[in-house]
Amino acid sequence: MKTLPIDLLRDAILKLMEETYVAPPDPGETWFTDNEPDAGILGTIRGLDADTANTPVGDGTTVASHVGHLVYALGLFNRLLRGENPYADADWKGSWSARPLTDSEWSRLIQSLEDEYSRAREALSDHAPSPVAWENPDVLTDIFAALAHGAWHLGSIRKTIEVAAER
Repeated sequence: MKTLPIDLLRDAILKLMEETYVAPPDPGETWFTDNEPDAGILGTIRGLDADTANTPVGDGTTVASHVGHLVYALGLFNRLLRGENPYADADWKGSWSARPLTDSEWSRLIQSLEDEYSRAREALSDHAPSPVAWENPDVLTDIFAALAHGAWHLGSIRKTIEVAAER
């Protein structure tokens, strides 16, 4: 049986994470985002003011509530990558709670998302201080789930912005 080299798997995961949260490394070669700089979540939200981020749509979700949820989810993901079991006491419903944010609070929330994303990239890198347990099927499944989760939120955030702009 052939095995997949960890460095090949890691490089593909990091490339997709970068596309999800920042932009495709090469805008001419994308897997699921637009072919433009800043097409990821951070690029999509950086130009928003707090009023737009706070505008509820549909079921009451806001861009800010999506971002708060992602900060929470990436925080749990980072704990998992450090070898902890973060899901035993996870409050997924609570991670969606959002109150209207000021411009400075919105900026801090964006910075928190960027920080959690950077920590995840660092933990998954080949020079991380504590290596990821790539052979653990739960960890590997969680890595793939984190990619899908981020990609889903990217699309949902874009739609939320579109609907909020119509109000």
